[in-house]
Amino acid sequence: MVAVVVVVMVTAFNDWSKERQFRGLKKRVEKQHSFSVVRDAISTQLVVADIVVGDICIIKYGDALPRLYFSGGGWLTLHDVPKLSVDSK
Repeated sequence: MVAVVVVVMVTAFNDWSKERQFRGLKKRVEKQHSFSVVRDAISTQLVVADIVVGDICIIKYGDALPRLYFSGGGWLTLHDVPKLSVDSK
């Protein structure tokens, strides 16, 4: 019985720790990762968290799109993308 309690406690602590690490990584990506965006016919650099529906993101070779921001009910339309390859890591 004691062994079961110990396993449950260790698993709960491990899950909490991983969740905290993930949230920290997400916040860091939101603050550091920026894109060239055309908004209201003006090109500017924006961090990922400030991208809204209707912005035109200029994606360059090697840019990583945060799937989290585009899979939540919004639409992502790609234009002029010859030889596009996707790495779903």
